[in-house]
Amino acid sequence: MNLDFRLLLERSPEVRCVLSPDFRILALSDAYARVSMRERDSLIGQVIYEAFPDNPDDPGSDGVNKLRASLEQVRNEKREHRMPVVRYDIRLQEAQGGAFAERYWSPVNTPVLDDDGGLLCILHTAVDITGVVTLKRDSDAAFAQEHDRLVQSNIALEASNEELEAFCYSVAHDLRAPLRGIQGFSQALLEEYAAVVGEKGQSYLMRVSAGATRMSNLIDDLLTLSRISRATLSRSSVDLSALARAVAADVERLHGRSVRLLIADGLVANADARLLQIVFENLLGNAWKFTANTAAPQVEVGATREGEGLTCYVRDNGAGFDEAYATKLFAPFQRMHSEKDFPGTGIGLATVQRVVRRHGGRVWARAAVDRGATIFFTLPD
Repeated sequence: MNLDFRLLLERSPEVRCVLSPDFRILALSDAYARVSMRERDSLIGQVIYEAFPDNPDDPGSDGVNKLRASLEQVRNEKREHRMPVVRYDIRLQEAQGGAFAERYWSPVNTPVLDDDGGLLCILHTAVDITGVVTLKRDSDAAFAQEHDRLVQSNIALEASNEELEAFCYSVAHDLRAPLRGIQGFSQALLEEYAAVVGEKGQSYLMRVSAGATRMSNLIDDLLTLSRISRATLSRSSVDLSALARAVAADVERLHGRSVRLLIADGLVANADARLLQIVFENLLGNAWKFTANTAAPQVEVGATREGEGLTCYVRDNGAGFDEAYATKLFAPFQRMHSEKDFPGTGIGLATVQRVVRRHGGRVWARAAVDRGATIFFTLPD
């Protein structure tokens, strides 16, 4: 399926627009144009908080200030840590019949970064919560009616998400075919024309083939990350000790190298076993990878019970990293080491964080250069 992303955005049932780094409107959904009561062409290119000024007759209207402050926070902090989703409530004054009608919105501003951490654009999404505010003063019957409306909105949102997922799979499918061609022809040239292209040409062809393989792996990892966001949690009592040992055995076979493995006994959590296997595959895989140059490699898996949950950790004595950059570690494509030294797609820890958050937990890291690293994550009961 070949979908046009701009058309997909325009047809989205959500009130959504894409902003440039200087907050100008680049594209918007039909729903956005409809609720703003403006023509699409009149909004394209305008600074969003200038396009919708507050009602000067209402001293309590502060939507512009909140919107501007939120966007500036996203732009200024993008290189400091993993981009937060900024949430806030504003009042937007909409012209209706020549008069101003008060509406309440709960917007979300999400930064979209390039591979180097630069800000490509900002995705601005707003949910109309006027009905929710009004319900504070309305009867139970009005509350039930609003609930039905929200259910329908969720159904529409689910349909939109399914379209986006189909788009992702379409892109992945369309990319895989040329990648296979690049790999196949590169290998054919190496096998049949090695003498013609010479040593330097062979080196170039091997680099082309390796790049195509890495892109194919990256597509697979991104699809896994996308699926985890939508996967249904199936909680049960999971023997984490047994799960970690099984995953470690697979990782050891894959790397063809043994480490001193210490896994605590009796680790049990109420969680989704299938998703936790993905967590251990990524964490233990990293531990094996980053201890490759360590004289006496050691990997430890343990946990402590705190309150109504479990705090787990995977520790190694490998290359480690500068802890000052630990907040960037769980964002996609963020790497602490060069790919030449330690190959990878930069998606693994982002996947770990996504799984842990689906369980209502959090994840963080402690490390030092050449002194190993420890990844912690919580699993609330």
